[in-house]
Amino acid sequence: MHSNEMRDELKQLSLKHNVHQDAIKELVYLVFKFVRTIITSADRDKEYYPTIRLMGLGIFFVSKPKQKRLRDKLIAANDKDNSKG
Repeated sequence: MHSNEMRDELKQLSLKHNVHQDAIKELVYLVFKFVRTIITSADRDKEYYPTIRLMGLGIFFVSKPKQKRLRDKLIAANDKDNSKG
């Protein structure tokens, strides 16, 4: 949010909605903080990978091939640990 275009956009939004620019910055920050929180709630052991849809931004998800690679990697790591002990 450091570009001149972004600052101008924030200024226009703040004037349009009669809200301080810092409040709009905080709102944008909180959206991405929410995405980060949901993504970190993923559990590879249970194969739980949440999908997040944000209007205007897109859908954040783990594809089926990526889930399979993660599963295979987890199985390989478990096999390696079991063979040591």
